[in-house]
Amino acid sequence: MTSKTGGLREFNWTLADYLNTILPKNNVPNKARAEKILPKFQHAEDHYLDSFERGEVYETENDAKLDSQDGKFVVDKMYKSWFVKSDIFDEIRVLTDYCSYRYFSNVDELDHYYDKHSYPEVAVLPENLVPPCESCNQRKKSGAKYFQPYFEDISEYQWLYCTFKYTEAGEPPIPEYRLQRPSDMQPELYQRLEAQLRGTVFIKMANQSGQDELSGRWEGWKELMSILTIDEFEKLFTKDGWGSY
Repeated sequence: MTSKTGGLREFNWTLADYLNTILPKNNVPNKARAEKILPKFQHAEDHYLDSFERGEVYETENDAKLDSQDGKFVVDKMYKSWFVKSDIFDEIRVLTDYCSYRYFSNVDELDHYYDKHSYPEVAVLPENLVPPCESCNQRKKSGAKYFQPYFEDISEYQWLYCTFKYTEAGEPPIPEYRLQRPSDMQPELYQRLEAQLRGTVFIKMANQSGQDELSGRWEGWKELMSILTIDEFEKLFTKDGWGSY
């Protein structure tokens, strides 16, 4: 499958190839048990992809439902014992250079978009594993729904704005970021994006990052401010200019 955001690099693994990578080669009983569950994984993956294509919330279907013992086997054995020690764990982590939830920190972990205990049938599904930093993974509450970076594209929208608080003459202005829903963005998507960015203290980090940038290279920015209008200068620090400095 291919990322639609531009923030996550592309990967093209099939579920069978993926499971083959993490299954132990010399543990016949566990390998046989995992392979027995594979059809449920495949059904869950099909439904997972269809749900996002239709813009619907994923719900476990009967054909993919695991009993409590199989669910525990998937979470404790397949994910915690096999997957996190496999090369593929790191392959997913390097799909992006920065945390997929707040865009500043480096990637430390993988987050289950749908949590592994409530939805064990997608606990080892690549599309359900999002690479965040440790802080965001800990901050995200169970059941919280952020935007899904593999399927949902927010890069086309203007949702981040910056204005400046001007202090003493000759001193760097203080950036103040704010979120605003674009008129063409679905309210439900914006609600999830807003919950995500507020939950991960994105605004606080954006303000600090902008302030550090201006203070650290103030002479160059001051010269630019003498050429541009205030609106033009502030636009450099909006979402469209984000990361360009």
